[in-house]
Parts: sequence; structure tokens; C-alpha cells
Amino acid sequence: MQKSHIIRIDQIKLVNEPGNPPHITVAAQGMASTPGWSQPVLMERPCQLAEAAGVRVFDFAAIPPGDIRPQVLAPVSAAIRIAGPFPEKLRILVVARTNSMEQSSSG
Repeated sequence: MQKSHIIRIDQIKLVNEPGNPPHITVAAQGMASTPGWSQPVLMERPCQLAEAAGVRVFDFAAIPPGDIRPQVLAPVSAAIRIAGPFPEKLRILVVARTNSMEQSSSG
């Protein structure tokens, strides 16, 4: 089954990891529209214009349940580790179905 955007993102956390190359871990928490969503991920959306502006865009998605579930919000989380080098000021944008959130990291 194909992954779909989760309904809402509530929080983004960035963790800078020094090294050669440096890394940043992007962690997101949000809500799925029903229980039973599986394999939540942050999938990077290739966008040359955004990258040129110092923005990396990620879709917050998971596999929805294959059966009928009660319409009760359920928490989901996902993380991805990305490698540098990074621009002086990197902006991370995470997109869900009904909202998006942005956070900046100084490189």
C-alpha cells in the first residue's frame, strides 16, 4: 500500500551532529487520522529551488490502515538523519496533510 501524508504535524526537533561530514537528525511528531497507520517516515522532496534557498522539504507520511477504523487521532513520529555540508542557515520544512512546520538550524 502507498504512503499518504499524516493529518497533522505538531512538533519538529533538529539535532546537530558534528563530524566530517556533519549530520542533522530531523525528528517529527504528529497525529494520524485513525489508529493503525504504520511505517511513518520523513521523505525528502527533491526541489532545486528550495535547496538553492537553503530549505530542505520533507513529507511526513505513513501507510494508512487497510480496514475501517474509528475516527480517533493517533500519535505518530518519524526521524531521518541527513548529511551535510549544510548552508550557514538551513531551514527544514515538514509537510503534513493539513499543516506544515518549519525550523531553522545554524550550520
